[in-house]
Amino acid sequence: MQRLAASAGFVALAASTLAVGPLREACMGLAHTGEHPAQAQDEATETFPITGCIVFEGELPKTLELRVSDAQAKGCTAEDGKLDKTDRRLLIGPKRGIANCVVTIAVEGQELRVPEQPVLLDQVQCRFESHITIVPVGTQVEYLNSDTVAHNVHTFATKNKAINNMIPAGASLKQKLSEAEAVAIKCDIHPWMTAYIFVAETNFTALTRADGSFTIPGLLPGDYKLEVWHEKLGRGKGTVSIAADGASEAIEIKLALKQQPRRRRKR
Repeated sequence: MQRLAASAGFVALAASTLAVGPLREACMGLAHTGEHPAQAQDEATETFPITGCIVFEGELPKTLELRVSDAQAKGCTAEDGKLDKTDRRLLIGPKRGIANCVVTIAVEGQELRVPEQPVLLDQVQCRFESHITIVPVGTQVEYLNSDTVAHNVHTFATKNKAINNMIPAGASLKQKLSEAEAVAIKCDIHPWMTAYIFVAETNFTALTRADGSFTIPGLLPGDYKLEVWHEKLGRGKGTVSIAADGASEAIEIKLALKQQPRRRRKR
């Protein structure tokens, strides 16, 4: 059966502030002029993309690797291979662009399209691939284990059914996600393995690239509200317009870690 691999862990810090302001260097050159060929929605209707970027505001946090011992990683890679210890929960580029942000636009009257085939979330060398997966409501997800060691898929869902199932090497498990929410996932056997499936009520979605940029195609001229979600930085919002000729300005939305209140010392 054909599987769909979606481009798309676990909450460690609560966060977020947002602002929309002058475009940083990370967003320069993203505006759509309307001069490029538009995507045809049907023979009579032209549609256009919205572009932008999500950037980090404030003091940059330290970049840390995942803490994984050699004993914990045994069997995860080939004998001469090294485990990828990149912490994907907060990836900030050199120009402050934030990767792995989910950007969504709710379009009035849209007909939600659900993939006919399961969307694949794989486990490869003791990492979930992809770290963030976006699917529309009603999608069937297939959790696959491509490793030679066993994993378990432990989901932390509030609206969909939460599962905690062992998946032997080479096996898979399917689940239909029928409610909109961000579902946190981890492997209890290998606790550094974390991921999210973002279940959206719209097909107009994007996952930000490594430089924080994104593109959402297929939109008619008009005004739109964007919503942003990030697993550690929380949520943000913005608005953008597409002119009748398809031109639009790139939007920049800023997210920041929420400052934790200082505890008063007892005297």
